[in-house]
Amino acid sequence: MMNNLVCPHCSHSTIHEHFCSNCNKVIPIKALSYFDVFQLSENYNVDMKQLDTKLFELQRCFHPDKFINLSIREQSISLNNSALINQAYKVLKTPLLRAECLLKLKGFDIDKEEVPQHLLLESMEWRESLEVSEDERSIRQLLEEVSYKENNAYKLLTEYFIKELYNQALSIYIELKFYTRFKLEIINKLDLINDTI
Repeated sequence: MMNNLVCPHCSHSTIHEHFCSNCNKVIPIKALSYFDVFQLSENYNVDMKQLDTKLFELQRCFHPDKFINLSIREQSISLNNSALINQAYKVLKTPLLRAECLLKLKGFDIDKEEVPQHLLLESMEWRESLEVSEDERSIRQLLEEVSYKENNAYKLLTEYFIKELYNQALSIYIELKFYTRFKLEIINKLDLINDTI
């Protein structure tokens, strides 16, 4: 996966993934995607145990404390590698971020996608309900309704990715972004109510 890298320290062409085969110094991770960082295939369904195992292996390899007495360049490379590993892990561990990553890899410009009209109307209704709801019970009912839709959407998203129906997956991703944001608004209101009790 990371063959024929040029070592930034000695300019040797190395076939090793993490350390130069000539000078044995740390080299930057060269990955085409976050999946590539963890040597995983680009699929929505990720083996979380395998992901966690690989994270531990990479963290052990590149932890900045291991390079504290080495050159500034090696310290910088280890810090950059660690930052990339942590960001890749966060994305792959989080279902919505993982879906976004996959859609971008498939060539979708998700930032330019518009929210469907039916979702805008639904969001207006839910926001009105949230605004007029003053008791914890009614707010929790709204949270359950949104959570139910969110869970169903994740099931559909998984199915669409498995079937490689990326346009449909994109539509569900947009819905899920909305559900996630709105759930946060509901939880914030619940916190406010509980704080005043």
